Amino acid sequence: MQPRNATIEEVNYWSARELTYAQTMIISGPGELEPDVIPCPAVVMPNKNMVAVVWELDEIELAQLAKGGKLWLTTYGGLPIHNIEVISKEDVPGDSG
Repeated sequence: MQPRNATIEEVNYWSARELTYAQTMIISGPGELEPDVIPCPAVVMPNKNMVAVVWELDEIELAQLAKGGKLWLTTYGGLPIHNIEVISKEDVPGDSG
């Protein structure tokens, strides 16, 4: 599973869904240079203090989920308020990915 850059259609989806301005950013560690923190592309809604990340699962991960596997969310330094969901291509107009 890897995070990827959001498409313009996905950014527009979040802007419309949350009724706010959304922009793309690269999120990293507090000092931005920690060697063990991999920078992560994200859609940020600054007015809502909200961040969304597009995660792409590979074929093996999709097969594991189809067979009853579990998706885990691991955070460091506490568990912020969060949501994990699947958004279909039909929900994001113009989304080709």
